[in-house]
Amino acid sequence: MPDSLRNKSTIAGNPMTDVAEILESRADPTRADQTPTFTFFTPTRNRAQVLHRVYDSLRVQTRRDFEWVVVDNCSEDNTREVVSQWFGEAPFPIKYVRPSENRGLGNSYQLAMSYARGELIFTIRDADAFEPNTIERMADHWYAIPAAERDGYVGVSCNTHDENHVLIGTRFPSDVFDSDYCESTYRSHVSGEKWGMQRLDLMREYMLPPPKGYLGWYPESIVWRRIAQRYQTRYINDEACAPPTTRMSRARVSEGRRLGGAMPMACPSILARH
Repeated sequence: MPDSLRNKSTIAGNPMTDVAEILESRADPTRADQTPTFTFFTPTRNRAQVLHRVYDSLRVQTRRDFEWVVVDNCSEDNTREVVSQWFGEAPFPIKYVRPSENRGLGNSYQLAMSYARGELIFTIRDADAFEPNTIERMADHWYAIPAAERDGYVGVSCNTHDENHVLIGTRFPSDVFDSDYCESTYRSHVSGEKWGMQRLDLMREYMLPPPKGYLGWYPESIVWRRIAQRYQTRYINDEACAPPTTRMSRARVSEGRRLGGAMPMACPSILARH
């Protein structure tokens, strides 16, 4: 059963992130003193029927040093009950956070980054699935960067493909390509949907909250351009790292843009699989 905390306090420095409820699964006593290396963040609203895709993918990962933070943006379905039923069986920590009112996806990011404990953060949409070795492969690419140089990188990103295994966009100029958003986009002409993980400390620093009352689309390029002034990304031509982007995911993003239920990914795209 979960431990639950209920409060109406605000996160320091961000008065828009009132929290109505937090539920946490009990920590595995054998790992209670360990801080997770990775955080998976899932923003959701009224998607209880598909959230199991993320949970099922996380449950079978070959690398287990991660946590899952679910920010439920005031769902009107049984999302809370669905997530809490996994608390007793999940082999990793789960944190369920529900704001006091619908504040849009930009503020869901602020909440996730406030409660995340990992060194690196993935954003995974609520209908998405991915391969059992996804974390392991991405971690290998990150730790292949020499330790003395790693402070100059924000994270690792890879290509994505659709449900028919067709590449979405273009490949990077080389299989391992150290660059930044501006250089890769405007000089190397890399296009299409990419996915990856980023350092949590830098996302906290550079991901600005949206204007008060704004629930619409938050262009991720605003964040990437700021980060590109100081940090590189390790881009990799390894589609096997990323989940496939299906019609359901693409429709979800389009719906968010059209209706103002924004889907601005900290890592621009990720994939669902039927």
